[in-house]
Amino acid sequence: MIKRKTFLQLLQAIFFLSIGFFLIFLFWNRLTIAEQEKVIENFFSANLWWIFLAMILGILSHLLRAMRWNLLMETLEYRVRLHESFWAVMAGYFFNLAIPRLGELMRCVFLARKKRQPLDGILGTMISERAFDLIWYALLFLISLLFFIHIISNYLVFYGSKFIISLQKNWKLWLIGSLVLMILVGLFVSYLRKKKPQLWQKVKNFLNNTWKGIVSIFKIKKWYLFFFYSLAIWILYWLMIYVVYFSLPSTSQLPPDSALVVLMFATIGIMVVQGGIGIYPLIVAEILALYGLPLSEGYALGWLTWSAQTLVVIITGIISMIYFSFSSRYEFKSSHTA
Repeated sequence: MIKRKTFLQLLQAIFFLSIGFFLIFLFWNRLTIAEQEKVIENFFSANLWWIFLAMILGILSHLLRAMRWNLLMETLEYRVRLHESFWAVMAGYFFNLAIPRLGELMRCVFLARKKRQPLDGILGTMISERAFDLIWYALLFLISLLFFIHIISNYLVFYGSKFIISLQKNWKLWLIGSLVLMILVGLFVSYLRKKKPQLWQKVKNFLNNTWKGIVSIFKIKKWYLFFFYSLAIWILYWLMIYVVYFSLPSTSQLPPDSALVVLMFATIGIMVVQGGIGIYPLIVAEILALYGLPLSEGYALGWLTWSAQTLVVIITGIISMIYFSFSSRYEFKSSHTA
């Protein structure tokens, strides 16, 4: 006889597996017939060993991200094993495929649940890590502009002009929306302080401990490791794109610096559009066209690169769901400050 607990865990595993297959179905059906045919054609004509190598490099980059995250959590005296933070990171990426930015919260939720640690502190370390990533990316982007401005100047003028025009048209809407949001937050805080003092205290404790997690980046003892991991992560991101070049004869002769330019601009596509679906291959094609590659070949390479990265997230995401579904079930701890 199967124990009730084992049966429930099995149901959880099946449920999360179903989510994984549903996501595959969902993303596939978002592609047009022509895009689906292009993906299939590329996979049959490409050298899949290079695609497999790109996937391995992707997994290594996520592993380094987990190791770097552990450095932040150590400052709060959270003892987290590498495999635990790694599966939490992959669960986060998996959820990001469904709803942008949801994964950042979910990886903290899964890890807090697994380790019986306060969610607020872990959430703060994630915010700190992401803020550092944004600064790091901005720095790399500016360096890329300095070195490759002669190649991408026309591309920047065209899309930069469109962005500026968009801001000019919508700045009033953004300003009004921001003011309304600030007023609503202020009214909500005022209501809690006067009518719900106990709830307000809990919210304040949560915010205080989240802030401790955010400033944890300034308390890291092994700074050299943190910077090494950060640099290594972006090098692996670059290599993930560059090695895919060798999977197609038409792209195998492209210079390695083109992969860095692709990385800088394609990352924007991933930030803007959920999972980078649709826009990632287009950006790759347009950037590589500046290096003389036909758009059709660049588009094919874009789909191969995007598919390799997304497949890693889906496979490891499903495994992470199974891993956490078999974890013990318990309530979250809460942090409290005096």
